[in-house]
Amino acid sequence: MEVEVGELLDIIPKNQFNQTNKGNATGYLQQIENFQQENKEQSKKILELYEKIIEEKNILIEGLRAKQKKI
Repeated sequence: MEVEVGELLDIIPKNQFNQTNKGNATGYLQQIENFQQENKEQSKKILELYEKIIEEKNILIEGLRAKQKKI
């Protein structure tokens, strides 16, 4: 079963860029700043999930090594 990373992390994409007036760059810059902050938060969640998976993998490997030594 395939699951999107965003679904695992409970992330709802909010990437929408609208600019109607070329003279009004402030709104556009604010959207960019919001996008960068959301991206930073998503990256942090992905890193936390990655670290948890690595930790679980290491525990599994140690368990398998201990089991093999008993044989």
